[in-house]
Amino acid sequence: MNTTAFPTTAFLLLLSFFLYGPSSQYVQGGQATTTTTDDRKLIHDQPLAGGFQHVDDVDEQPMIQEAANFALQEMQDTVPYGFGTQAFRVSIVDAWQQVVQGLNFQLTLEFHDSNDDCVGACSVLVYNQFGTLSITQWNKEITCEEAKALMEDSDGDEN
Repeated sequence: MNTTAFPTTAFLLLLSFFLYGPSSQYVQGGQATTTTTDDRKLIHDQPLAGGFQHVDDVDEQPMIQEAANFALQEMQDTVPYGFGTQAFRVSIVDAWQQVVQGLNFQLTLEFHDSNDDCVGACSVLVYNQFGTLSITQWNKEITCEEAKALMEDSDGDEN
């Protein structure tokens, strides 16, 4: 018995599915229907399941706001950045979310002092496991100018 035949066949079938999409003919209401290239394009333009998706209107997303405020509290407790504990308010520059066994929020945050001046910025990965928040990763500290440039770039996106 050839033990490499099944894995090779399975690999080729999967490869053809990813390259060409699902079968172009299916049965609907007892009648065979053929999809067009435009129909397949719509299927392939959908967000990748399990991948990060950009979050628009972050001010209207309470879970994103909660994750940002949690990051501010954790940042003040652990002080992983040069601007330390002088941050009193956080603003969200950019946000992405990923559905896993809970939610991952990849946030770019700007931290402000009591005079509302930016004291620093960073990117952080906050994990929300059904209401329990934790910081998965603190990323590199960035300047306020870099954060403002990111904010301007994300405001200009049409996606």
